[in-house]
Amino acid sequence: MNDAVQTAIIGVTGYAGAELARLLLHHPRLKGVPPLFAGRLDEKDIARGGVPLSEIHPQLTNGNGSASLKQHAARAVASVGSRGARTRTARR
Repeated sequence: MNDAVQTAIIGVTGYAGAELARLLLHHPRLKGVPPLFAGRLDEKDIARGGVPLSEIHPQLTNGNGSASLKQHAARAVASVGSRGARTRTARR
């Protein structure tokens, strides 16, 4: 059984998004399955394939592979979740 969990953060550009990204990037159960980062992008950023996480939060680029991760348009991440992937929602 594959215990890999796919995670996503929508709105990674703020302080809370940076802290969530830091926690997910260092979580031992998520090794090999990088989180997806999403948010609002303008046409220029969409044309270049997203914004590198290192441009948004340079402090998160520390040799753990996060330098190659990008923030994508929120619509792109929503379509990944709708392709039959198991998604979880937090309950209060």
